[in-house]
This record gives sequence, C-alpha cells and structure tokens, in this order.
Amino acid sequence: MLCRACKTMFQGDLTFADEHSYIPVAHHLTAKDLCAAAEQKCRICTRVWRTFSKNGQVDMLTFQPESSFTGYLFNDNLKALEREPLKTERGYPQVCAFVLEPADDITSLVRHNEIALNTGSDDCWRLAQTWFTGCIAQHQKCNRPVGKSLFHPTRLVELLPTNSSSRFDLRITYQVPPDCPYMTLSHTWGTARFMKLTKSTYQSLQDGFESKDLPKTFRDAVEVARRFGVDYLWIDSLCILQDSADDWIHEAAQMGDVYYNSLCNIAATGASDSGQGCFFDRDRSLIIPCIVKSEWDNTPNHEYHVIECLFWQEQMSSAPLNRRAWVVQERLLSPRVLHYGKDQLLWECHELDACETYPQGLPSIPANAHTLFKGLDPEVDGRRLRKFSNNETDPDLEPYHLWTKVVQAYTSSDLSKPGDKLIAISGIAKRFQSMLNDTYLAGLWLRVLPTQLLWHVDDCRQANGLSARRPASYRAPSWSWASVDGEVSAGEINRDGILITVIKTYVKPLTNDETGQIEDGYIILEGKLFPAGLYRCATVDELRLRINAKELGIGCLVYPDTEPDGIAAISCCLPIREYTYNQKPWVWGLILVADKTGRGFYRRFGVFAAHGQEAYEVLKDSNIVEDTSELYVDCNSHKLFVI
Repeated sequence: MLCRACKTMFQGDLTFADEHSYIPVAHHLTAKDLCAAAEQKCRICTRVWRTFSKNGQVDMLTFQPESSFTGYLFNDNLKALEREPLKTERGYPQVCAFVLEPADDITSLVRHNEIALNTGSDDCWRLAQTWFTGCIAQHQKCNRPVGKSLFHPTRLVELLPTNSSSRFDLRITYQVPPDCPYMTLSHTWGTARFMKLTKSTYQSLQDGFESKDLPKTFRDAVEVARRFGVDYLWIDSLCILQDSADDWIHEAAQMGDVYYNSLCNIAATGASDSGQGCFFDRDRSLIIPCIVKSEWDNTPNHEYHVIECLFWQEQMSSAPLNRRAWVVQERLLSPRVLHYGKDQLLWECHELDACETYPQGLPSIPANAHTLFKGLDPEVDGRRLRKFSNNETDPDLEPYHLWTKVVQAYTSSDLSKPGDKLIAISGIAKRFQSMLNDTYLAGLWLRVLPTQLLWHVDDCRQANGLSARRPASYRAPSWSWASVDGEVSAGEINRDGILITVIKTYVKPLTNDETGQIEDGYIILEGKLFPAGLYRCATVDELRLRINAKELGIGCLVYPDTEPDGIAAISCCLPIREYTYNQKPWVWGLILVADKTGRGFYRRFGVFAAHGQEAYEVLKDSNIVEDTSELYVDCNSHKLFVI
C-alpha cells in the first residue's frame, strides 16, 4: 500500500526535474508524518524511514525543516523517483531512489499468498530447494569440474542419523570419504557463549554430542543441511581448535579452500549473534513487490513496479553478517550461498542473484558492486562487471581491476581482530595468484605495483565511522593498504605514464603462508624525490602540498592515510604516474616521511593528486632533494627504501 502523500506523486501532471533546478516537490511535512506513514506500512515511506534510522538520525522527530521534511522529484534520465530529506552530518542530503518499471515487464514477481510468516517455513524451504537444484543442474559456472579437487577440511561436523538408538546426533570427525559433499556456515559470533572445540572438549565432541546443546544459529544450519541431504557441515568454532595458535594458523591458511570446495554456504545473514538463528518471523507486506497504477493527466498511464535502487544493498550488503571482513572471502569463494536474512531468503551464485521478492532473479536495478558481488571472482565471470562500465579494460589488467574492487569491499567491512588483516583475505589472494602467476606483496601485486601504491583512505575513516589508524603492532609495511585500518580506494590500474622504477621488493611471511601474516617488508624505488611540506588551504580548509616552498593550491589534493595531528612534518613527495584527463595534466604520487632507520629510508604518509597546468609546472620545474649519499643516483633521480 501507499500513503496519501505517495499516491499524490502518481497523480496530476508528471513533471521531470530540470537538470539546472534540482528542487523537490513537498512530500511529508514533518518527520512524524513520515514515521506514521511507515508504521501504516506505506512501502515507499517504510524504505525511507529505514534509511534514516540506519544512519542514526536520532533527532529526526524534532527536526524542523524549512519547507517539508521530505520531497520528491522525477528524473527522466534515470526513470527514477527520488526523495531528498534532511542533511547528513557531512552536509549532503540523504536520498532514496526508486526505479519505475512497467509491471508487465516483471514476469517473475512473488505473490502475497506465497509468502510465509517465517523464513524457516516449508514454503521457504521449497524455494531454497528450487534455487539449489537449478544451480546444480544448469549453472556451468557454479559447478566445479569433477575430479578437480579432492580437498576436504581437516575436521567436519558429521550429522548422524536421528532415528538411531544413540542420543547423540552430531560428532566431530576427521575421517571423511573424499567424494562426500559438505556445507559450510557463515555466522556472526557476537557475545553469546557457546560450545567450542578445544583441547579439553576434543575427545567428547568426537564421541558425539546433541544439537540441542548448540546455539540456535548452529541448530538451524544443521536443519538446513539435513534438508539438503548433506551429512557433513563445517563450522569454524567446532572445526578449529580455539585454544591452539598452531591449529588456528594452519586452518586459517586453508580457509579459502574450505569455502571454495563446499557444496553450498549457509549464511546467517540477518543475525548479529549466534543465538539469534537463521529463521526469523517477518512482515509479509514488506516482501511483496510494490505495484502502483499511475493517474497522471499529461502522459499515458500504466501499472508500475516501484523498485528501490539500493534494495540489494539494504537486504544483503548492509546485513549484520556481511559487514564482517572475514565473510568477504566466505561469500565470494563459495560456489553458491543461501542467505537467511531478517526479512527474507536470498540467493547468490555465479549465474543468479535472487530473493523471495524476485525469486527468478533481480530486475534491472542499476547494477553496482552490491548486485554483482560474485562477479568479483576472477576465475569464473569477472567480465560480468565490465558491461556496466564505459571504460574498455586491457584484458591482461582486468583481474587486477577486480582485485581493487575486492580490496574496497574488504576494507569497507569490520574486522574485530586487527592482526587478521591479511589472513582474512588470503584465500581470495591465493585464487588470484594461481591465475595471475604474479608475486603477492602484502595485499599488492608486483606486475602493477607502481599504480597500486596509489591507494588512499576515504575521508580518513574506518567502516565503523571511527578515524582511520595504524595499529600499534606491526602488521604490514607502510606502503601496503594492510598497514591501515580504514576504507580504502585502491586506485586505477594502468601501465602508462609511470615515473618510477621498482628496483627490489621484499616481504617476509610470518608463517609458511605467503599470502598471510607478515613480519617485515620493504620496497626499493627509483624516481624523482621532491622536498615537500603541508599547509592548510584557507580557500577550501583542506590540506594541500607545498613543494620547494611553492604552494600547489587547490590544484593539488592530499589524501593522508590517517587523520593528521595538526600540520604533519613531512619531508618529500615522489611522483609515480602522470596522465592527461579532460585535457588537463594529472600527477599522482606518494607523500613520504623520513624514517629514523637511516638516510634514504621513508615511510608513507599518504598520496597526492596534482592537476591543472599550474600545479603540473611546479612539479616539473622544482628541484629534487639534495642527497650526497650513495642513494643519489644522478642529477635526476634517487633510489629510496620505503618501509
């Protein structure tokens, strides 16, 4: 249903927003009106209210708008309905966008009588079975070639027959036939206390235990596996010794293989704690597609399907489980994932993104990384993302572009243990490495190292909203994004216009896992090193770069890795790549701080991007750092260690 304010949008004259005057039409006058409409289950207002609540607008009900609390407009280019409500803390309006598609174009919408009150119902099970069997039978991209791998996890939970005389229905086993399929579980541990595999419980769990002693999420996962006819299930807390550092290191190194070779991953997507389970009661009205019939006076009328542009992000990417960094590789490497969300079941595999609202596949919501997450797998269908970009990519560089998207998704997630930064993504790194045949360097790749060094932290923020920081304990060299807790934009991969030469790279792993934790690393680069400093530009109140006492002004952007404490004392900058964009010269490079290790040793402070002819000329005409040490190569370049 729609409230009166939303019905008004589809009545009278249909007017599209002018590109020069982006002024919305009044909708709900107050936050209380919007809240009341959401409580009455208006489909559009419910989505808008959820967006506000999720973003922490606790003062909404007392907010006094200048005209109306929410407004709407129609954009002909996007065929979208947008609402522009109150400003966020950064000054930008919150926007909820909806795409209108003729209802006769949507051939696979769920009907009201097909929606059960709980996601653990028989109806939900039948739908999950349909997705699963269809994927097994028809999806070539999702099915591993027979005989390609005989990998099995070290331990599995065996689901024993429930009709036996034994009171035990589960046990931990390491003796599994090589051709027996198994499922995995992705879950959020939370704060609940539950049974774990330890040295003291190992023998008793091998002898057998009862599922009723497990937290609800585990019990529900056991039920799902049994329904699929699968006898083995991998759960991290029951298959890895929780009080053995050696066992954890060994198992963490093969975590990617565990999920990669599973039959299906069961994801407790809507649960923020292991005690909440997979199955939830829900409001059926929020699952049914929103269909409206327009009553415009100046254009032909139709029945329209109102599709929220960020529907998949709301249901999937923003769910409690998928905010965990470890889950990025669990979700990406598993051949197929059955998500138990709070509102509905969702399905992901290499050939289908679906849910109860759209059981035969998502409609044409504007595609982005949220709707095409499985497309990040370089071995299967990485090209799936290319059709949504206007940029033609060098085929040899395509996997590296995918890697940057993986890094962005990974660093936008929460990691409870900072020391896991590299190992929690090592499974994906191994898959890329096997295909690229390239050297992995603490989250970066040797073949495209110059431009990969130009990653930057968005707004000096972590995924949880806190300021970006470098951990107290060593985790990675400063030139690696893994050395920072923050949301990383990995930068553009390109071979043209490179201004440095990579002389040597060195990374020392902490264990035998070359893609896991490291204890030391450095790179030796050759390039032009300019004396530099920072100042705060009064025009825009942002940090800018000064080279040889010449201010680059607003033509030079500065991206510090962490929030500077005042005006940081930096020593130099190293241009890495130059190119032309929109007929303007651009130069990107590293901002460095001299390290006390010795002359010629530097640590990374951040990156700079100089654009425009004036800034470009300052860089071209400046004198390089004077250095009489052996690191001074000639009058045009330096050799420097970055640690």
